[in-house]
Amino acid sequence: MTTADAQQQLQEVLVNTYISNLSFLRDTDPSLYEKVISFSTMIEQNIYKERYHLEFLQDQGEFDIYDEKTNSYVYSKKPKQVNRNYINSIEFNKKGSISVFEPVLYEKQPDVYKLKINKEDIQDYRLGLLKLHQDMKPYLEILNADIQDKKKKYKYMDKFMFIGTLLGRHIPSIVNKIKSKHYFVHEPNLEIFRLSLFVLDYTTLLAHNANVFFSVMDEAHVFESKLYDYYKLNTWENHTIKFHTTDFNVGQSFESVMNAMIPAKPTLFGYNMMLYCVAKHFSKRLNHYKFLHLPLKKPLNIFENKPVLYVCAGPSLEDNIDWLKENKNRFVIVTIGAAYKKLLNEDILPDVIITLDANYEILNKLQFDEDSCKKIQDCIIFASSFTDQRILERFNHENIYLYETMITFSKNSLPLRGHSVGEMGYKILLDLGVKELYLLGTDLAVHQTKGSSHSSSASSKSKEYDLNNLISSEKTNSFSLTNELVKVRGNMLDEVYTTRVLNTSLMDYNKMSKHSWQNVYNLCHHGAYINNTIPTTIESIQSTEFQIFKNDQLTFIKQLHACIDEICIKEISKEDRLFLKEITKAQDELLLEIKQCSQKEYAHYEEFREDFISLFRHVLDIKAEFKNQTLSAITSLFFSMFNPYIDYAFNDPKVKDEKKRVNQIAKVWLEQYHTAVNDLNNYMKSTIN
Repeated sequence: MTTADAQQQLQEVLVNTYISNLSFLRDTDPSLYEKVISFSTMIEQNIYKERYHLEFLQDQGEFDIYDEKTNSYVYSKKPKQVNRNYINSIEFNKKGSISVFEPVLYEKQPDVYKLKINKEDIQDYRLGLLKLHQDMKPYLEILNADIQDKKKKYKYMDKFMFIGTLLGRHIPSIVNKIKSKHYFVHEPNLEIFRLSLFVLDYTTLLAHNANVFFSVMDEAHVFESKLYDYYKLNTWENHTIKFHTTDFNVGQSFESVMNAMIPAKPTLFGYNMMLYCVAKHFSKRLNHYKFLHLPLKKPLNIFENKPVLYVCAGPSLEDNIDWLKENKNRFVIVTIGAAYKKLLNEDILPDVIITLDANYEILNKLQFDEDSCKKIQDCIIFASSFTDQRILERFNHENIYLYETMITFSKNSLPLRGHSVGEMGYKILLDLGVKELYLLGTDLAVHQTKGSSHSSSASSKSKEYDLNNLISSEKTNSFSLTNELVKVRGNMLDEVYTTRVLNTSLMDYNKMSKHSWQNVYNLCHHGAYINNTIPTTIESIQSTEFQIFKNDQLTFIKQLHACIDEICIKEISKEDRLFLKEITKAQDELLLEIKQCSQKEYAHYEEFREDFISLFRHVLDIKAEFKNQTLSAITSLFFSMFNPYIDYAFNDPKVKDEKKRVNQIAKVWLEQYHTAVNDLNNYMKSTIN
C-alpha cells in the first residue's frame, strides 16, 4: 500500500468515525449534536478560525493535537505514553475520586444517642439532623466501615467522570477496565471535543449497559445543573465517584464539580424533615388555611400594569435604599422575612412578605418577633406549608396564604423547589404572572468592594470577606460552604465572588423559566447574573414615569388580597380526595412489597441491593402513574442518607461475615423505610377521612 493510499484510507476512517459519532450524539444528546453541527458550519464558512489541528504521528502510530497559537503539541508528541499513563493511573481505590459523603454523619455520636427525640416533634434542621444521627446508629454498629480509610479497595466503581477528554483515545481502555454504569464526560473546549469525534468511537461508553452524560463547553450554571442530575442518579453510588482528568484547562471545572455537590448532599434537607415537618404540617393545614394554587392558568389581572419590586437581603438593598424610599408607591413591594424590618425602619411598608424557614428559634429571634409582627398585620403573608405554628399565629389569619414546597397532595399543583426563601419567592412571582419584575437585594454574591454577604441591617446572618486575601479550596485541600469564595458570571460586572451556599441558590434561580411576555430586571450592581434576566442600572429606570398607585396603600393591599383569594384553595377538592385514595392504595402495595422483602434471607449483599433497587423502581412507577413526586422525594432522601454507606461497606473485596451482616442491615433498613412510607400514607389518608 502506498503512502497516499494509507492516508486516503485513514481519512475515510476518520470521516466515518465522525459521522457515526454525530449519529450517536443526535440520538443521545440532541443539544450537543446541534452545538457541534453549528460549530462545524462556522469553520466551513471561515467564520471561526481553528486553533487546534489533528495530526497523525507516523513514528507513534497515534494522534496528537497541534496548537497553532502556542506552536506546540498538546501531547508533547508522546501521545502513546500519555494515554498509557492515563490508563495506568486508574485503579479500584480512592485515588482520583470525589464523594458526596457528609463525614460527620458517619461518625458515632454517643451523646446524641442519649437524647429522646420524637419523630413527630421534628420541626427544624437541627432536630432533624440529630434524629438522622440516631437513625444511623445501627448501620454504624453493624458495618463499622471507616469512610476515611485512604487504603480502601473496591470491587466495582458504578460512577466515573472524565474531566477533560482531549482526543479521548484513552477512554475505551478505561471503560473496559472500570466497567462503570454511569459516565459523565466533560470537555470545556468545543474545538478539542470536535477533534475527538474523528478518532474516538463514543459508543464504547455504552459498553456493559452503561449510560452517559455529556457537558461540552457549557456555561457554568448549565454544567452544574447537569452535574447535579448526575449526582441525583442512583444516589447509593455516590460514596465514591471515580474521575480522570487530562489536567488541560480544567481548573475551573473542578469548582463546578464541587459546587454541584452541595444541593446533592443528603443532610441539606433530610428525609425526616421532609416527612415529619413538611408532609405532616401539610396534611394538618390543608383544610384550615388558604393555599396558593400554582402555577396559574392565566396571570393575575392586578399585575397587568403594575411593576413589582422583589426585595431580598443582599448588599444591593443597602446601596439603593434611598431610591427605594423615593419610589415605594410606584411598585408592588414584595420582600422576605430577612429584609422587611429594614424596610419598616425606612418607613416602607411591604405589600407582601414571604417566609420559608421552619426553625422557630431563628424566626422568633431574627425575623418575626411579636412586636415586629404587630406592625405587619395588614401585609399579605406567603408562608411555607411547614412554617412553625407559633409564628403563623402571630400573623393576621385572613392575610396568610401557604404555598407548597417540595411535595403536594394535589393532583394539579406543582410544589416549589429551592434551597432558600429568595428563589421560592422569585418562583411564586413568576407563577402569579407578574409582567414587569424588578429584583433588588437578590445579589447572590458578596459586595465586590465591601465583601459583605448581606445588607448590614437585614435580619439575616451577614458575613464579611477579605477580598484581598482569598484562598481557594485547591490550595487548602479543603471544602467549605461559607468560608471560600468562588467566581461566577456577574450581573453588571464580568465576574463576581460568591459563596458556595449562595451559588446553590443561584443554581435554583437559573433553572426557573418564565413566559416570553414576562420581563425581569436585575438591579444588583455587585450581584451575580441570573439566567433570563436583564441587567439594569438604577439610573436607567425612568421611575418618575411610573404611575403612583399606592396613595392609599391599605386599599391597594385589600384589592391584591381579593385577587389572590380567587385563585387559592380553601379546602381539599373532591377530585383530590379521589386522587389521594388512588395514591394511598398504590403506596399500600409498596408497603406489602417491603414486608415481603423483610421475610427474605439474603445470601449476599447483591441480592439485597437488587431488592432495594426494585423498591426504588416501584416508587418511580408510582411517580410516573400519578405525576406526583411526594413519595419519590422522600424515598430519594431516605436512600441518599443510608444506602451510600451500606454500599460503601459491602463494596469491598475482603468484606467479612457478609451474609450475617447483610441480613442485619436489611432488617434495620426495611423497618425504617416501611415506617417512613407508612407514616406518609397515614398523613395522606388523614386529609381525606
